Amino acid sequence: MIFRRAHDADELAGKIVLLDECSNINEFMARDIMRTGAKIVACGDPGQLPPVTGEKFFINPDVTLQTIHRQALESPIIRQAYRVRSNESYRTDGDFFRVLKRGFDAEDLMKADIVLCYTNNTRAAINQHKRNIMGFIQPYPVAGEPVMCMKNSQEYGIFNGAIYNLEETFLPGATSIRIDVDGVSKEIPFVRFHGVKNGLDDNDTVTTHFDFGYAMTVHKAQGSEWANVALIDEYRRSNERREWLYTAITRASESIVITPFPLGYREPPPLPF
Repeated sequence: MIFRRAHDADELAGKIVLLDECSNINEFMARDIMRTGAKIVACGDPGQLPPVTGEKFFINPDVTLQTIHRQALESPIIRQAYRVRSNESYRTDGDFFRVLKRGFDAEDLMKADIVLCYTNNTRAAINQHKRNIMGFIQPYPVAGEPVMCMKNSQEYGIFNGAIYNLEETFLPGATSIRIDVDGVSKEIPFVRFHGVKNGLDDNDTVTTHFDFGYAMTVHKAQGSEWANVALIDEYRRSNERREWLYTAITRASESIVITPFPLGYREPPPLPF
């Protein structure tokens, strides 16, 4: 698949583009949008993580929300996110914001709509562990499981980091996958699924890659939201830790449960479950 510009220079002059999650936009992407001639209304949360590559471009806002309204502060998620934003430590805050001294139990993981973490190794381990809890013994994805797209495919309207419901079991030797995309059943050809042997030749052009969708890194989760989140706080570096935690906590709309890795480890300790 080849990505190309959808609009010529100044083609959108006189139009208005509403750009959300602008903290994810680096200079290259911003200038590519600006070349269309459109007026840009960019909004976002400066407390969140910067783009994976490059620096934030929209850093001088015309208007900034300075006051947390009382209704928002009634949410323990907003209260604790605000503490993190202010360089304070998060803490247990009622039944909907829990910090565990032990690891997750099966009930925690089953309630979570998504488990967030930092590394892909942890993500893979969580996917495997939750599948074990659910009784899936097959190494391949079974119809009804959540699967995550790992690479954009504009042609089929699927995107990196998006999670879809698998409609047909992806058996070893398969070359296509059937998923629900916004209520529409779509078959995506020429795909690879992590850890599953498929029928593609080495010379075949791959449309996209998939993996299990029970867990996700916080970087990939930015811009998404779930009702119930479980978070493994494994970000060990001081650089961007505040932004990483703030982004992770604000992915939850109703409840979050966090298990922090113990301090003092040079390497991450065994996974907390």
